[in-house]
Amino acid sequence: VAQVRREAQVEHAVALGAAEVVVTDDGEALDDTEGYRLVVDGIGGPLFGAAVAKLDADGVAVTYGGTANANLELSLRTLYAKGRASIRGLNLYAVSSVTPPATWLPRLLNLARHRRLELDALHVSSWQEVGAIAQGLLDRTFTGKAVLRVD
Repeated sequence: VAQVRREAQVEHAVALGAAEVVVTDDGEALDDTEGYRLVVDGIGGPLFGAAVAKLDADGVAVTYGGTANANLELSLRTLYAKGRASIRGLNLYAVSSVTPPATWLPRLLNLARHRRLELDALHVSSWQEVGAIAQGLLDRTFTGKAVLRVD
């Protein structure tokens, strides 16, 4: 199951392999879905709490960011009632200190060289537009990644 914020994103999620797509930015639409073994969340806020509430008894929720809200809204009773369900945090900086990027970067570059990476929703601009691009990311006026050219 994939979760997207807007209807316009459904087709992209399906193209990436999602068998089911739920459109919600607060998690309320998750009420009609089955339980999950794994939740991976970079949004935070009420969406994270709603997803944790749908975990299976042995499910794991991983949070790696809080683009909508750095605070996780969650009733601990919801988690405790699940049995052995757990929440984990993923900090890429901490992971990089254990496995330096130099160990996996060559593989990533090789995939890019052979055109095996798809960079959908890539927004490319001049670094001189950094303020507007940063605001666009924060306001979610575009999806995907931003690349700034040094010119």
